[in-house]
Amino acid sequence: MAEEEKKNALEPITWRAAEREFTEKSLGWYVVTGIVALALVIAALVLKNYLFALFLVLAAAVVYFLSRRHPRIVDFRIDEQGVMMGDTEWHYSEIEAFTIHQRFGKLDHIVLRRKISMNPFVHIPIDGRLAVQARAMLAERLPEFEFEETLLDMLADWLGF
Repeated sequence: MAEEEKKNALEPITWRAAEREFTEKSLGWYVVTGIVALALVIAALVLKNYLFALFLVLAAAVVYFLSRRHPRIVDFRIDEQGVMMGDTEWHYSEIEAFTIHQRFGKLDHIVLRRKISMNPFVHIPIDGRLAVQARAMLAERLPEFEFEETLLDMLADWLGF
């Protein structure tokens, strides 16, 4: 039976999911975000930091438009060559380690730590049942690491991004 499990682990794992979870924002979310942005812009203007005020206005506009955008549905694949998310593929030689981040009440995430210093983490949503198969396949090629959510990750989750 162990041989049969190993054979199944070598078969490609494919699934479709939204590239990120979408959280519908309430009117209150937009009001609070607008008030915070306005207060920061006023503070920047009082301090005569006009460039920062302009940056804040642009940042608020980006946050507004990104908060309304629905995520694309993407095809995911884990196979002998590496991990694929839509049109982007990471070969195992580009990945340093992986972990499965269990998120209760939400889709789990495969977290890949790439061999680059700028933005090394890739979060891939996956159903808990498929995560078991994915862990088996990835563990044959990559070491597993202990993942700790950063403050930025927690803040983005709390804000609904």
